[in-house]
Amino acid sequence: MEVKIEYLNDTKTEFLVDYGAKRRCHFAMPYAGMTDEQFDYLYGAMRIAIEETDRSALRKMPEVSYFKLIEHFTVTFCYSYSPKASCGLQKKYIRHAILQGLNRLAEGSQGENLAQVLRVTDPSVK
Repeated sequence: MEVKIEYLNDTKTEFLVDYGAKRRCHFAMPYAGMTDEQFDYLYGAMRIAIEETDRSALRKMPEVSYFKLIEHFTVTFCYSYSPKASCGLQKKYIRHAILQGLNRLAEGSQGENLAQVLRVTDPSVK
């Protein structure tokens, strides 16, 4: 199975990923208007994914398995912490935070500022 990505806007900050699951997964970059509580949830999801993933296994992982792992972490995190009920945080943002965290782990870096790691799309945020 080949992974297919469909971008939903010109800036490529929101996209759908088809990796062979029943439904395509929606990813979206966090934005500057999010609350501190929402960013706390995103950071928590990213940290859990980083802490529970082996870097060497991640680097060898096929693309389809990579996205299955992201969805596993997303579903597990949402089931455990209910971010949508607590503060209105949708899964598409959590998926993106986990994707960014795992990408950073695979590259070998972990301790950046949350806004840098999640690449907040509002240019006024520094």
